[in-house]
Amino acid sequence: HPEIYEMQVQAIAEAALAVRAKGVDAHPDIMIPLVGTPEELARTRASATAVVAKVTGKGDTFSIGTMIEVPRAAVMANQIA
Repeated sequence: HPEIYEMQVQAIAEAALAVRAKGVDAHPDIMIPLVGTPEELARTRASATAVVAKVTGKGDTFSIGTMIEVPRAAVMANQIA
């Protein structure tokens, strides 16, 4: 369900904007969980980047990565990285 990640990324971006408005220099790192293939990370990362751009309105970028949590990701880590 990619919409779950989109909702979570939106919440992170909105929170970053809220604390930035209070003078905090916030630069969140977004980690996409349970990725198993490079294509899966690419799709999810593109979606997250689009949500961040929509929320911030200025093409802001946050660091977006993944965690190697599942066996398939461990086997394909060189391609995912």
